[in-house]
Amino acid sequence: MKLANVAPRFIKAYRAGEIRLDLEALAITDDQQAQEKVWDSLCHDWERSAHNLRSLLTEKHVGASDRRARFVGVDAYVGAGGTLERDLFDEENEGYLADRALLDRLVTERSTSLVADLQAQGWAWAEIHLENDYWEALEKYKTLRPVPVDLDPALFAEADKLRAELDAIDQASENDEPSEEAERHRDEIENRLDEIEAGQTEFTSEQKSQAGVIVTIGHNGKPVYHCGLVERGAKVPSTNGEASSSPEEEKEDLSAALLQDLTTQRTAALRAALSVRPEIALIAITHNLAAQIFYDQTYLLPSSLTVRTDAHTDGFDLRAAAESEAAKTITEQTKDVRNLLPPKLELLWDWALEQPQNVLLKVLAVGVAHTVNAVQSPHDDASTGRLGAADALARALAFDMANWWQPTAANYFARIKKDQILQAIQEATGAPVKERLRSLKKQDLAAEAEHSVTGTRWLPELLRK
Repeated sequence: MKLANVAPRFIKAYRAGEIRLDLEALAITDDQQAQEKVWDSLCHDWERSAHNLRSLLTEKHVGASDRRARFVGVDAYVGAGGTLERDLFDEENEGYLADRALLDRLVTERSTSLVADLQAQGWAWAEIHLENDYWEALEKYKTLRPVPVDLDPALFAEADKLRAELDAIDQASENDEPSEEAERHRDEIENRLDEIEAGQTEFTSEQKSQAGVIVTIGHNGKPVYHCGLVERGAKVPSTNGEASSSPEEEKEDLSAALLQDLTTQRTAALRAALSVRPEIALIAITHNLAAQIFYDQTYLLPSSLTVRTDAHTDGFDLRAAAESEAAKTITEQTKDVRNLLPPKLELLWDWALEQPQNVLLKVLAVGVAHTVNAVQSPHDDASTGRLGAADALARALAFDMANWWQPTAANYFARIKKDQILQAIQEATGAPVKERLRSLKKQDLAAEAEHSVTGTRWLPELLRK
């Protein structure tokens, strides 16, 4: 029996009624000296909770559900001579890998093997990033656009069917919390759709020869490949053989609706930020008009403003951001300008002729701000034209989306995959995800994520620009 491994002093104290602790917490390890050392290091009864004792007794161990353990595989670890300790009184616990050094060696060996495989495939370089801050490394690179390949029509039909199933699951869970079976089925569908989408493109040999791959480990322990990476500003071959210095940014795995909602929030925030910066508004409107009047190319106009000399405007709906702080700011700025202007349009010209430059610049800034359009659809190329210009505008404004928007369960976490939620928690907190979170239903996990990121200024990658 596992309790037989508990140090005699604790069994004696328990029988005498001197301690009320369930002895199972100490039985997590067979090392009686470690049990006594941990117990004696704690001065107060409230510190000697079962949870705290388990944590301290296993702090040098690695949980079997840890992503590194899953990356290597518990069977491979045991096969290499590693020991596995289990809490027999916790049915849900998968156990602990006691030999951290062995696990580290196995992780290194598998990482080295993955790098060798990628280089054999023709990639110029490959790196493994095991830490939580891997996204900082990714920010140093842009991603080449792979070339399209012919896809079996049957796969297109399968994708359409799977999307219909997803819609049905979403509709069924609008009012009721989805069952575990529904969530599991949803994950299976999303993974299959990812596989089909990945099969629609491939990197050419020339692209591979000048680009690399960063491999990270997902929360399920599976390798995540970030392929086609080149340093920002580097000259790279495009798919037509010409040199290009504007490779497409890697896209996050977001639904079309969420992509549009997030970039709608960003558009509202850019408008609010620009409305109080007349010097930037003057540059933006001058650039827009000069690009249209003095240059031949008007397709993919490199401006994020919807000012057109042919009266054309891009139609989009900002109601998704109507209740945001950014929308309230631009509404107040607009109200202030309207109070400055004459009541009738026919009086506007004469009024403008009489105004000092600072008043005209205030009107200009708010007016130009209303034309900003950074809303993105799945088919949009984020690195050129209107969206590329929106990024340039953001840089000129020293724009930080964290000043205007924070992710919540409703506006973000409930709309992404569970693995993505766990990854967000890990990035925001800078610490491994607690084991109990992995078994939560998606709705509860989304609420935990909202709580975890509050105050951290964490943003989805799409909004970090």
